[in-house]
Amino acid sequence: LLEKASKDAVDKAKAALEAAGATVSVK
Repeated sequence: LLEKASKDAVDKAKAALEAAGATVSVK
């Protein structure tokens, strides 16, 4: 359960970073 929570957190963090990176790239 803890590993799954960590994976979800990592996936969300990665998605957030990718979204931020995409925003910066567009600029």
